[in-house]
Amino acid sequence: FVSHNMGSIKMLCNTGILLSNGTVSKSGEINDVVSHYLDTNLTTDKSFEDCITYKASYIDVDKIEINGKSSNPIQLNSKNNTINIIFEGSLISDQRLAFEFRLFDKNQIPLVFYSPFHYTGETPVTKKGKFRINHEIILPENINKGTYYGSLYLTNPGIAYHLTFENTIQIDTGGFPTMTGNVFEYEKGAGFLFLK
Repeated sequence: FVSHNMGSIKMLCNTGILLSNGTVSKSGEINDVVSHYLDTNLTTDKSFEDCITYKASYIDVDKIEINGKSSNPIQLNSKNNTINIIFEGSLISDQRLAFEFRLFDKNQIPLVFYSPFHYTGETPVTKKGKFRINHEIILPENINKGTYYGSLYLTNPGIAYHLTFENTIQIDTGGFPTMTGNVFEYEKGAGFLFLK
């Protein structure tokens, strides 16, 4: 079974092999291989622009910034639960350009999907030349403590991807402190949200 979906791999496999540039970089028990894959794909010394996984020929990227930072990790807590994303670049032709964000756990289980243009059904045309896209995503304040991973996309929704930036954002959350003083953790089975 070959996939980048860590959740599916962990459900279907007992052992695994991780390939890197055509050679085996890790093999063994599936949890060890998946952990190694996730650790090696999230490096804090790379800028977000260096982590682009696909870019169409008609788009250039000058800047990707998340909460004022150009690299991982992004820190959130119950009082600071906003992700502010800035894309700057240029187009050599007019394009319908929409923004999408997806949040996953370390096993690639989807937790959040943000796509304002799927929601409204309207995708504006961005004219050729310089562009700037700024989106503010306000997450619930009651996210449980954990490390989560994000993907960003510039798309023409349902038609084409212009740019993909997959599984390369690390978001660390401090958790939601309850009135009893407890902070519950996603990895310890508390789930993504602490419901009030």
